[in-house]
Amino acid sequence: MTTASRDSVVWKLAGLLRESGDVVLSGCSTLSLLTTTLQQLNRIFELYLGPWGPGQTGFVALPSHPADSPIILQLQFLFDVLQKTLSLKLVHIPGPGLPGPIKIFPFKSLRQLELRGVPLHCLHGLRGIYSQLETLICSKSIQALEELLSACGGDLCSALPWLALLSADFSYNALTALDSSLRLLSALRFLNLSHNQVQDCKGFLMDLSELYHLDISYNRLHLVPRMGPSGAALGILILRGNELRSLQGLEQLRNLRHLDVAYNLLEGHKELSPLWLLAELRKLYLEGNPLWFHPAHRVATVQYLSPRVRDAAHSFLLDGEVLSLKDFQTPASSGLGPMVLPLPWPVGSTTETSGGPELSDSLSSGGIMAQPLLRKVKNRVRVRRASISEPSDTDPEPRTLDPSPAAELCRPMLVCPLQGPEGVQGRECFLRITSTHLFEVELQAARTLERLELQSLVVAELEPEMRTQREPVPEGSGLLPGAPILVLRFSYICPDRKLRRYVVLESDAHAAVQELLAVLTPFTTVAQQQLREARDPLGTRFQCLRCGCVFKPEETGLGPDGEEGWRPLFQKTESPAVCPSCGSDHVVLMTLSEETSNREQNHGQQSPVSSQSSSPVCDTPGHSDHPSSADIVPPQAPISHGHSSWSLSPSPERCGLRSVDHRLRLFLDVEVFSDAQEEFQCCLKVPVVLAGHSGEFLCLVVVSDHRLYLLKVTGEICGPPASWLQPTLAIPLQDLSGMELGLAGQSLRLEWVTGVGSCVLLPRDARCCRAFLEELIGVLQSLPPTQRNSVIATEEEVTPQHRLWPLLGQVASSEAPQFFYLRAFLVEGPSTCPISLLLTLTTLYLLDEDPAGSQEEPRLPGASGEASEKAPPLVLGPSVQVREQQPLSSLSSVLLYRLAPEDLQLVFYDEVSRLESFWALRVVCKEQLTALLAWIREPWEELFSIGLRTVTQEALDLDR
Repeated sequence: MTTASRDSVVWKLAGLLRESGDVVLSGCSTLSLLTTTLQQLNRIFELYLGPWGPGQTGFVALPSHPADSPIILQLQFLFDVLQKTLSLKLVHIPGPGLPGPIKIFPFKSLRQLELRGVPLHCLHGLRGIYSQLETLICSKSIQALEELLSACGGDLCSALPWLALLSADFSYNALTALDSSLRLLSALRFLNLSHNQVQDCKGFLMDLSELYHLDISYNRLHLVPRMGPSGAALGILILRGNELRSLQGLEQLRNLRHLDVAYNLLEGHKELSPLWLLAELRKLYLEGNPLWFHPAHRVATVQYLSPRVRDAAHSFLLDGEVLSLKDFQTPASSGLGPMVLPLPWPVGSTTETSGGPELSDSLSSGGIMAQPLLRKVKNRVRVRRASISEPSDTDPEPRTLDPSPAAELCRPMLVCPLQGPEGVQGRECFLRITSTHLFEVELQAARTLERLELQSLVVAELEPEMRTQREPVPEGSGLLPGAPILVLRFSYICPDRKLRRYVVLESDAHAAVQELLAVLTPFTTVAQQQLREARDPLGTRFQCLRCGCVFKPEETGLGPDGEEGWRPLFQKTESPAVCPSCGSDHVVLMTLSEETSNREQNHGQQSPVSSQSSSPVCDTPGHSDHPSSADIVPPQAPISHGHSSWSLSPSPERCGLRSVDHRLRLFLDVEVFSDAQEEFQCCLKVPVVLAGHSGEFLCLVVVSDHRLYLLKVTGEICGPPASWLQPTLAIPLQDLSGMELGLAGQSLRLEWVTGVGSCVLLPRDARCCRAFLEELIGVLQSLPPTQRNSVIATEEEVTPQHRLWPLLGQVASSEAPQFFYLRAFLVEGPSTCPISLLLTLTTLYLLDEDPAGSQEEPRLPGASGEASEKAPPLVLGPSVQVREQQPLSSLSSVLLYRLAPEDLQLVFYDEVSRLESFWALRVVCKEQLTALLAWIREPWEELFSIGLRTVTQEALDLDR
């Protein structure tokens, strides 16, 4: 051994293990090695400590060597540690050429093995330890499970059962199917097959009798995996992100407690019928399915749950939220119509029962849904009504009830469905149209083959004759050449339900198809109108604040006098936005919200701080009625003033912080989160001040179950998240060392690694700030014990050492100071700047504060008017400066604005100089404005009673 590289590897690894070898040998930490490093170590071991035979197993006792060779002693130490290592992670970085053998022969005591990108045909030595492994993680390495489980990688042996293996993670591989090698994992409790390409599990999971946790999310499954009798132990099943259209098969998993089938293709709540038999279910996730968008989704879902589940509603989570009394409202009160029980079905059968009507959850269909079992009442005589739809002995297939006994719009038409681009002919059927549905009905047994909602119909048209003439007409099919083909297009998610093509087989086919088109055209007209409104949800309507006229952008023009030079409402608008009735440019963009429209129709006093120029405060449509502080953006990070479909201003409750747009969730999972198992917890859009950086910048603060991320908003919030979000900081949750709720609960300071770094979140809303803090504490408490730290949340206290103490006038008093503190914005023309408003019993202060605690030299407080010049200079901390101050006795009035409920003006009058001045302020929520006026009211009333100042109480009226 003469090369410096070999010496470097040996010495560095040996030094590392001498310092931290105890945590490696105890199993608390995992030894991570590159495959190239392991190959180099193996060559050194074989050269100086070996050789060993290929069949060498068990612990190896090294021969004695001269003690005067430090390298040999280091090698002996390394080899001994590797033989006793309990947890190993191997990472392979592809390079030019074929990789050589990767031998794990030195590791005799492994209990956990993790392989990342390791080519299995090069892995040797697994057969000596596979029977003792308890945890196996393999990602980006295998295309078939048998490569690892049966052949033991490059050993190419016939493996026996993995007797000790309890947890197996095969996520992020190229698996397209499972195989019989899974039967070797007889003791397995945890199995992760997520993020593969598996389409059908077949019966390969049926032998895992001890399996409790199965994650097979983000695959391409069309059916629920079959577990057989072994499914009795399964408690957690994660099937999110697949292509499931039915949940049949779940009825066998009687002990299932956690079911995640989010982001599948479940269209109707009738597909939830198997949940009726899952009495132990406590968590159910259905978000992202088509049925999730049903207006009464939660009420409809509850009707399909087991009665035992409803009895334990206080502990049942549906889509992450506990069931409430509103979710248990009766079907009549929820507008769902009458309901009956879901019909039972034989185990493993997918044939619909014919003894009752079809199940539906459509509001317009008058369909039938599931209802909980009625309790038996004694001494009640029940008269059963005979059903004429029961199958007879001669019926080849069970029949369903007549789908449309009332409401048909035209006579049934005989058609032949065409499937696929090749025009493969299906079975002839009747096409029946009611006021809500289109049915394909079997000719003989009148069984419903397909039901399509007319509210989803987008296009109904005839196929061009040139293409119709090219359709092949097989001999003996009975199809007439040149028969018209009806083309229907739907807005469904499922690909096979988007397009329907029918050859009309009526004797008067052309007249019949025109009759069909006449019936279907009104539905397509409504659907196309809805699509246009969906593309432009704001309706592109303006309303004049002067005369109340509502108009479209194309109706805008010059005023009645034909004058030129009207200023546009938005800088990016090509044509001026002026009222065509009175010529005013004081117009607002209307929303679909009735509440907002009614508010805009009230022509109250207009705020001088919200005139023609667009405000820097911008909230996405359909969220809150007030501008959020998180939408106040510095010049380097503008937000779109046009329509944006991003929902980044949630309600201040904790449930709102957990909701996230699916596009943003995908961006976080792929581009931001660094661990495969990392899961999103909550997020908040908020201005942030980072230690070492000047000023605040808008951020998306994201909390996962591993880290806290700061994603800086770098541009207009529209388009792909990667174009306007820049990952700035990632903080492991176990590194958080301090959480302090700021003064009045309007900010949150986070510290990590005890003084190494800190940041301040500035929601400027106590409810939002406390909700995020509670959510963060909940995530920290849910960490594993090995990663949990002892950080606790504290609140900022005002003591004699506090930065604001010199302004409170409490020099020698032991009583708690009385003051009002508010983080707000000072409006100066078209721009705003963050300030702090401090009110004492005698003075009002406008403060410039550095939330991160900068080390700049303090300045003396600024002066405003004669009263300020008489005030003695105050010595404040380096992080706060007085911008302006006014005596409370100079406050003459408070102006509020109907059209800008978060804006106000504090008007001051100086009796000495006879001058009037004002502070134009903007708060982030109306609750802050109410609290501010309530605090001012009490000292004002006292001043009024002693005659120091005559004030108008009407100015303090909160209803103004």
